[in-house]
Amino acid sequence: MKRIAILLLVLLFLLTACTAAPSMGTPPASTSSAEAVNLEPYVMTVLYPGDITPRMESFIAGEFNQRMTEELNLTVEISYSPWGEYFNKLDLMLSSGEPIDWYWDGASSFAKHLSKKHCVKLDDLLQNYGKDVLRMIPEENWTATTNDGKIMAIPSQAMPQGDKFYTILARTDLMESVGVQSFSTLEEFESLMGQVSEAHPDVTMLAGAINGPLIRWFSPDTHIRTQNYVYVIENEEGTQAYSLFENKELMRSINNKMAEWVEKGWVPEKVLTERNNDVTRMDNGNYAFMVGAILRPQERLPSVRKNAPDAQLREFSFGDQPRYKELASNEFLYITPQCGNPKRVMMFFNWIYQTEENFLFTCYGVEGKDYTLNENGSIERLSKDDLWYDWMFNNIAYAKFSSDVNPDFVSDLEHWEDDTKLSKLYGFAFDNTPVKSEVAQIDSIWKNKVLPLVDGFVDFDSNYDAILAELKAAGIDRYTEEFTKQLTEYHAASGS
Repeated sequence: MKRIAILLLVLLFLLTACTAAPSMGTPPASTSSAEAVNLEPYVMTVLYPGDITPRMESFIAGEFNQRMTEELNLTVEISYSPWGEYFNKLDLMLSSGEPIDWYWDGASSFAKHLSKKHCVKLDDLLQNYGKDVLRMIPEENWTATTNDGKIMAIPSQAMPQGDKFYTILARTDLMESVGVQSFSTLEEFESLMGQVSEAHPDVTMLAGAINGPLIRWFSPDTHIRTQNYVYVIENEEGTQAYSLFENKELMRSINNKMAEWVEKGWVPEKVLTERNNDVTRMDNGNYAFMVGAILRPQERLPSVRKNAPDAQLREFSFGDQPRYKELASNEFLYITPQCGNPKRVMMFFNWIYQTEENFLFTCYGVEGKDYTLNENGSIERLSKDDLWYDWMFNNIAYAKFSSDVNPDFVSDLEHWEDDTKLSKLYGFAFDNTPVKSEVAQIDSIWKNKVLPLVDGFVDFDSNYDAILAELKAAGIDRYTEEFTKQLTEYHAASGS
């Protein structure tokens, strides 16, 4: 299979170019430095998640902006926001029309940005200024960011996606310290956490909730995959969506298990108030496990090792269900309506994808100063500071694995999508416009009441019925009906 062949090439570190072009045509090279002299100067602003690192600050002010000036007559200005504050700050900036040219968000927020008109269509910009973006991102991936026939975002990461967020990222150095190499059942995982907790009392077991892996474990015969407040059953006929919270036994199972772990001190109370900060907590080096995202053993290792120099990472799955690919990409890049120069922003994205050297420079810095390439093609990070996040732009044609990354992770990736199936949700983007008022009410209840219950901080039996009644009053049935309707129409239109 072509997919397997590509992955094998990645593992041999011999990738130098994309293997196939989208049907929109194989593009020529994009804007060159010779053309930059004809461009008016422009200052491009971006809100970026996380905390700026010392090297990123000097890199942007120095080498990166020097090249941007020379090749695109562009100056980049970045405003950073900590992970726990990023999404609220982004929403406020977009809604108020503050000057911001582009931004990143995950796939689950696509419908929200469409309904709030926080993005512009990209078709003409891609054809005229983003031909290398089109060349480097597989054609099928664009279905994830297309709405009503128009491309509204760039699905910027082109890497394996099967069961993303349904795995567990584990500190295998901590596992090996108690003599454990792997786990595949909930019982094995709980036993492992007990052993690690006893051997390393200064380490907290979970950096955050692990709902995806628990959903996979507690629904072994009905292959449930979720989107927002609903789920589909992958191994049944049809395109029916179901209200997730109304699956009472699934909710009870997850709540009871998480409550046990909260009682043992394995789940930090910060999950209640800083739910989106699980990545930051894991990076601190004193957490053992968190929800996985396939490539996190590579992406998070430099940050974790700043605080835990001997750390090693790998991802594990519960049970023996097949993996389902819901996402063409989880990383979406949007150009804002208030952008002062959409053409130049697209040229910036295009520059990153244009060559492997540009990609490596963007994500890893200056060769010989920030990184070196080994003879086998692996990358040696001389600076451990994050620059532009490689996970945001990573492409299978340019991907480089760190020389110190867990070799088991590399081996896992070789076969990650061997038996992966396309989810019923693959390429589907729900338009919440018809249920906009319902979504506003449901979302508030979900954040303030559903998640604390599911995460084990609230008693199940004394709260479930009241929360369900609130969801019903808010319109969860109407939402589920509309979701099913759109999903059915999507499959009918695509012939699937």
